Parts: sequence; structure tokens; C-alpha cells
Amino acid sequence: MWGTASTFGQHPYHILSTLARFPSIFNSLLGLFALVIGYYYYNNSSSPKMASSTWRPVVAVAGGTGKVGSQVITALLSPQFSSSFKEVRLLTSNTSSEKAQALAAKGAKMIGVNYSDEKSILSGIHGADVLVNALGGSVKGFPAKNALMQSAIKDGGIKVYFPSEFGIGSVLWWK
Repeated sequence: MWGTASTFGQHPYHILSTLARFPSIFNSLLGLFALVIGYYYYNNSSSPKMASSTWRPVVAVAGGTGKVGSQVITALLSPQFSSSFKEVRLLTSNTSSEKAQALAAKGAKMIGVNYSDEKSILSGIHGADVLVNALGGSVKGFPAKNALMQSAIKDGGIKVYFPSEFGIGSVLWWK
């Protein structure tokens, strides 16, 4: 039977099975890839640009100290892409964590956010153009994701929103 511990990896589609076990990581990285490629294309295209071509967005990453969020922030702050953004914000509920401190040292603007307090969320995202939701999918995480999305709508300044989930329960199983 496919999917058991003794046969995992022997199925010809084991790569798909592995990706399906981590849909939010794969989809979040895919979304980040699309964002980076879009900005790269825009900044390096030979077509005439409007006067707003010097516009650099403010990017806020919620859950920036998690597995996905820390990779997103690291990529945005990398030498290849950092000049494309006016500011990269690290929204975190624990500003004293080692990961938060390390990302702030790399150049992220660290903002403490209480995801159960709308005013706290609005304060963290106000003025941001792009919001990347990298919050985890735990029982505690789902209400925070909803609060973040509702606050982004209420704020009105968010131009691009990257959700952390593109589908729930999208796990492939072979029998």
C-alpha cells in the first residue's frame, strides 16, 4: 500500500507526495517567487516606465519568525532584492526571540503585534503596500489569520495580499 512508512519514497510520485504534505510552505514560497519575479521584471524591463517607477513598496510579513516567514524575510532582505523595497517589516508576537532579533539585525523593521487585538494589527500594517501572511495553521493561528486579513481590508492601504493558505486539506494519499 502506498503511503506507508515502509514504501514511502518507492512510489513514482513520491516528490508530489512530499510537496502535498507541506502545502502552505510550498504555496507561500511560490507566492514569494511570483512577487520577486514580478518586481525583477518590472525593474529590469526595457519598456518606458511611468514617473512612478521609483516607487518602492513597504512589505510587512506576519509570522516572520516562523519556518516560512523567516525565509521570506531573509529573501526580501537579500542583496539581490533589498533595494526593491522601501522597508521590510517583521510582524511578530515575540520581539525578544532570537530569530526576531537576528532578522532585525539584518535590516527588518521589527514590530510587535498582538494578533487578537485589531488596533495592534492595524498599527503594524498601516502604511504597508504588501502584506505577506506567513502565520502558521495551528488552532491558534486560524483566528489570527482571519484577524490579519480583516485588518488589511479595514486599513485599505494594502495593495497586494499574499495568503498563507491557498487551500486547506490538499494532501494527496495513495492506497
